[in-house]
Order: sequence, then structure tokens, then C-alpha cells
Amino acid sequence: MIPIVMPQIGQDYTSGTIVQWCKEENDSDTNGEVILLVESEKAVFEVEAEASGVLLKILQGEGEEVDIL
Repeated sequence: MIPIVMPQIGQDYTSGTIVQWCKEENDSDTNGEVILLVESEKAVFEVEAEASGVLLKILQGEGEEVDIL
């Protein structure tokens, strides 16, 4: 299992807001496919799958702010 983590979107950002999930639970995805959109203070970024697989569980919903690891 590979967790989806909030990507580093800039040195000054400590969190981002989930704008939209492009996949639903139990959907399959392929490496490099966009799975969600994240908003910072200045832009919206695409987050891509790091490996092919199945999205098992969405733990943070749209509109929620998530810490950047």
C-alpha cells in the first residue's frame, strides 16, 4: 500500500486545500494519472499517482486543509 501525501508545493507553504478528487474509492489508477487537485495560496496543483493501483480509502475530503509532509 502506498499512501498519498500532500506534495511540497513551495518552500513557504505548510498546507494545501483539497479542491477535487478525480478518483473515487475503489477506482483504479495508473502511474502518473491525476488523482486529485490541491490549492495553495497562489495556484491549483495536480497530484499524480506514484504507482498503478486502486484508491482504497479517501481520508481527507474536498475543501479540507491538509498539512504538507
